[in-house]
Amino acid sequence: MTRTTYKRVPFNLALAKKIMSKEVKGRIVTRSGWKARIICFDRKERKDIFEPPRNIIALIDNKGGDEEVHSFRDTGMMFLSEETDFDLHIEVPTYYRDYSNFVPQKWQPCLVRDNENHLWGIQVYSHTDCQGKMLFYNDEGYVIPYTKVLPLSKVTARLIGTTKNYEQLIQELDENGKD
Repeated sequence: MTRTTYKRVPFNLALAKKIMSKEVKGRIVTRSGWKARIICFDRKERKDIFEPPRNIIALIDNKGGDEEVHSFRDTGMMFLSEETDFDLHIEVPTYYRDYSNFVPQKWQPCLVRDNENHLWGIQVYSHTDCQGKMLFYNDEGYVIPYTKVLPLSKVTARLIGTTKNYEQLIQELDENGKD
């Protein structure tokens, strides 16, 4: 089982709505890291009370295990110009792993290609030769070198048959907020 890691991004009303409706993976938290559960995005109030209005109602977990009710502006801020520990933020999954020092193990399936213009494919690692080239078994049982190598995983498998680089894939996943 892989553990999902999250990165914090500024509050975004459209993304928060998608997270709450389970269209996108993520979670709402306060600036101080407490869990927040948004109850509604369209609270009605008199226009002269708060300008701009505080339309978002959220329950914030406190350290005692209770939930406190707070209202927020569409920006996720509790107050107009003052930051608080209760201001809302979004945490989205991050899929990036640093594979710059990746060393495959014997018989490990890997994603491979020779250069940026070639499509990613799957080959099984054989060994590294005396010149430091990583060699892989091809479909006919011969060993051939590849210069671009990534471990095969749920995330990297999305590169198979494409010319995208790993960083482009991660950027797309982070923007979409989906596995």
